[in-house]
Amino acid sequence: LLHPVASAYCLNKNVGSDLKPLMESCGLGGAESRSSNICGHVFKAGEATYSCKECACDPTCVFCHQCFQKSAHRFHKYRIAQSGGSGYCDCGDVEAWKTDPTCELHAQEPQPNVEERKSSQLSEDVCERLRALTRTILRYSTSVICWQPSDELPDFVLQFDLDPALPPYQTILYNDETHTYDSVIRALNLSIHCNEQQAMILATIVDREGRSSVRAGTNDFCTRAKDEIQRRTSRDTNRRTEKSGPLEVRVMDSRLVAMQNFAIKLMNWLTIQTQHFRMLPF
Repeated sequence: LLHPVASAYCLNKNVGSDLKPLMESCGLGGAESRSSNICGHVFKAGEATYSCKECACDPTCVFCHQCFQKSAHRFHKYRIAQSGGSGYCDCGDVEAWKTDPTCELHAQEPQPNVEERKSSQLSEDVCERLRALTRTILRYSTSVICWQPSDELPDFVLQFDLDPALPPYQTILYNDETHTYDSVIRALNLSIHCNEQQAMILATIVDREGRSSVRAGTNDFCTRAKDEIQRRTSRDTNRRTEKSGPLEVRVMDSRLVAMQNFAIKLMNWLTIQTQHFRMLPF
């Protein structure tokens, strides 16, 4: 699915699924492709993140382990947290840190001025193609990911016919950061009549990915599962967050779910490509 996107960026159908060939075709195989002042490491679920209590502009500004161990912040007061599988290392971002924004690894080699690099290495046609494609990806991804249940389905979703062999709707369970792991397992076990191991797998996916499909079928079938899950968790409370109420569950068109999953994959791909093609973020 990502090969056509990479081909459009590189204007070459024989490329793989990344933008390394675009660097080479633009003659950017020198210093621009080696090191950067910005890390941009994408965190995986469960990976450690480090935030300096003295220098971070806000609690969301974090270093990856490698950058933190090579930064001045390791001698300050800091906080270690576990990533939920999203976000990236802010090493090198001067707007994220009050002092010492860059670790030793990324401060070794000064980078050319961004505008100088663009004007000297990339033609206007290439720049315009990068902007247009990136803008299209961002607009598509945000439109499907941020869709609300009260909204009508986007036109580009409705124009695709669902395979008759596939279930038309899905019951999607979300991680609301309120209910405990055990309460989710119990609710699934009782509501959709899965065994404890299956409930544990689904709860793990919800915790790691932020959501999971727990039922698939007709609208009525999925709605009954949604209502049952919410009924069994309606009185749940969390003393730590002081929040209460049922789990967040939605019944969604399977076409939209598929497009949302692809949009998430597309955004992750785009983030990773900034490490191969350093000019892409600019």
